[in-house]
Amino acid sequence: MADTFAEVFRDCGKNLSEKAFHFTNRGSLSPAGQILLHAPDLATAQRERRRIQSTGDDAPLVLLEIEAVVADTYQHARAKLAARGAAVPEPSTIRYVGTAIGLAGLIADIAAAEVADGVVITPVPLSDRPTLILEQTIPWLQEHDLIAAVVNLNGQ
Repeated sequence: MADTFAEVFRDCGKNLSEKAFHFTNRGSLSPAGQILLHAPDLATAQRERRRIQSTGDDAPLVLLEIEAVVADTYQHARAKLAARGAAVPEPSTIRYVGTAIGLAGLIADIAAAEVADGVVITPVPLSDRPTLILEQTIPWLQEHDLIAAVVNLNGQ
């Protein structure tokens, strides 16, 4: 599995937000496809996923978008966000600010609580290269067997 993920991320760079990470034990891609969910908090996301899943066995997978501001420490992540000021708009979905391993922990919690069937991580600001996410978050999720598949959202 690691070779497959390495191939996926070799040239990922700024396109991380075009990748969906499907959790293990959630089945394969539904014939109904997938829905990208924007939610202000985890409870709202969980309720919305349950509503969507209640439509039947062929319900689409629900992918939760997470806006992520990641740095080597929480303090550096907060400073990074503050330095951007007005250039970073209010979040349209859950925003995580902290370390790459902390982001992995949040994603693990999302999987364990069945808040979503997978996640899409959008680095904030979008111009940032998601190095820490690619070098720390994704490998941690792989080591803990939380990622079953990586799917391109743009269909490629």
